[in-house]
Amino acid sequence: MVEQLVQSKLSITRACQIAGLSRAAYYKRPALASERNAEGIGDLNVIVAKHDRWGLWKRFTRLWHDGHGWNKKRVHRVYCDMGLNLPRRTKQRLPGRPRQPLEATEPHR
Repeated sequence: MVEQLVQSKLSITRACQIAGLSRAAYYKRPALASERNAEGIGDLNVIVAKHDRWGLWKRFTRLWHDGHGWNKKRVHRVYCDMGLNLPRRTKQRLPGRPRQPLEATEPHR
């Protein structure tokens, strides 16, 4: 919106006032998420190569102990984007057995 106002011969200061945007925010271009997360993704890939069955919390703790200042929400977002969230393991079900009638025994005296 600010770009359109600037192209229509308004000053940048006035266009930012109309849009409710600070001039500093106008000049600062946000970095791409892939650039911001590149270092952490590389370190997360190293952990995945060593421990493929670890879950989010073990991997987050390892990243934290290795000195990354990421919070758990950021790690979870990158973790899910990388497709690492595996379904939980379930218990193995025993195969069904045929039902047999109970045999009555004599009561104890």
